[in-house]
Amino acid sequence: MKGALPFLHRNQSRLLLGLVCRQRMIEGLPAGDDAPNERQLTMVSAWVDHLEHGSRFDIVEAFLRAWAEQDIERCLAYLAPDITYSDNIGDSLKPYKGVWQGKGELEPYMRTAASRWSFLAMRPKQPRQRMEDTSLVQYQIEFVIRHRASGEVLFGGNRFVARIEGGLIRSIQVFHDAAMFSAFLRLIGSQRHAKSSQETHLVPC
Repeated sequence: MKGALPFLHRNQSRLLLGLVCRQRMIEGLPAGDDAPNERQLTMVSAWVDHLEHGSRFDIVEAFLRAWAEQDIERCLAYLAPDITYSDNIGDSLKPYKGVWQGKGELEPYMRTAASRWSFLAMRPKQPRQRMEDTSLVQYQIEFVIRHRASGEVLFGGNRFVARIEGGLIRSIQVFHDAAMFSAFLRLIGSQRHAKSSQETHLVPC
C-alpha cells in the first residue's frame, strides 16, 4: 500500500489504509505490514461511524430523488435484494397487500404506481437517526402528486423510515395519512381506484 495513493494528503492515505486494515480484520485476514496501531485504529473506527452515519442519509435521499423522478432502475439500485416494504394504507383501503417482500414483488408495484401517479414536488425534511437502532433513519416527507387519469393534484405528506445495512436499504416503512388519501380518491369520483391497491397507492414516497 505504500505510495499507492500519492494524490491524497498523508492523513487521508493513512485513513484509507486504516479502513482497509479494519475490513481485513473483520474478515479474519492479516492486517498487513502497514497496519496502524491501536490508537489509530480507534480513530479510524470513529471516522467510519461518522461516514456511515452520513451515508445512510445520502442513500435514502438518493433513493427518494430517483423515486421523485420515477427512475425505477435507479431506485432498485439502492434496495437490498430482500427489501421489505410496508405501509399503513391497508388499514383503510381494502383489499390491500400492505407488505412487499423482495425486489421481485416490489418492482412491478412501483412501475404500476409510476404509471398512474406523477410527482410535481417532493421535499424530505427533518432527517434523524433513530436512537434505539442506528441503522434506522427517518424523514418527514411533503409531496405534491398528480393522478394521471384525472389530472387532479394532491398535496400530502408521510413519515418515511428506512433501515440501511451494508450500504443498501433493507426495509422501508411508510406512514401515510390514509384517511386523507382515501378522501382524495372519493373526491375525484374514482371509487374503483379507492378499492384497488395497485391503482391507488404511492410507493414509497
